[in-house]
Amino acid sequence: MYYEREVIALIPARGGSKGVPRKNLLTLGGISLVELAFKSAKSCEVVDSIYISTDDKEICDLALRLGANVHSRSASSSNDSSTAADLVQEFIRDLGKHLGEKDPLLVYLQPTSPFRNWQHLDNAFKALEIGNSLRSVSVVEDVQTPFKSVRLDSMGRILPLLQNNDLSQNRQDLPKTYRPNGAIYIFPLSTFLEGNAFPIEGSTPFMMSIEDSLDIDSYADLARANEIWERRNG
Repeated sequence: MYYEREVIALIPARGGSKGVPRKNLLTLGGISLVELAFKSAKSCEVVDSIYISTDDKEICDLALRLGANVHSRSASSSNDSSTAADLVQEFIRDLGKHLGEKDPLLVYLQPTSPFRNWQHLDNAFKALEIGNSLRSVSVVEDVQTPFKSVRLDSMGRILPLLQNNDLSQNRQDLPKTYRPNGAIYIFPLSTFLEGNAFPIEGSTPFMMSIEDSLDIDSYADLARANEIWERRNG
């Protein structure tokens, strides 16, 4: 076991969704997004236990059929304004002593990242071992650099998001930038509790491709996911 710590996978799967109704139960190749997330954790050699956190009976029944532990998610952590950090705080509070005494590692796996798989997880943990680290965040290279982004001031006039000189630079001369893709977060519970937030700064990056980083947040994303799935599995 890596770092002599328990490794706990947490899959957030509320029943509602603002953009796409019942999003977590959508299917690719006849397999729900919740089940795909579960399978990625189940097949990872490092994960010791899997919890599916939900407020929905259908998802709860599915979790039990799969053999996952179920965390009953409250209404306050299941609405459209609740955050991932809100859920993790509740999860830690509710499970308390059952989470282990050696400051376990939490692996946060959202179902809407269907192309994250067990190989990604295994490789993310191997990267942690090589880097002698306990925290990892999956990232993808930005297609559009934020160095050329602008915002509007209170008068509706343009302001550079970063530095004005960056706006006239050639793109290839600017530093590469990356963004968390939401597929994998790994961190000790104690590190989360220090700030009640995902400890992203200083974490080891785990690089993923643009295609594997697809996050389903709209019907257009779902259509794209189906295209990728059919190409890969057809």
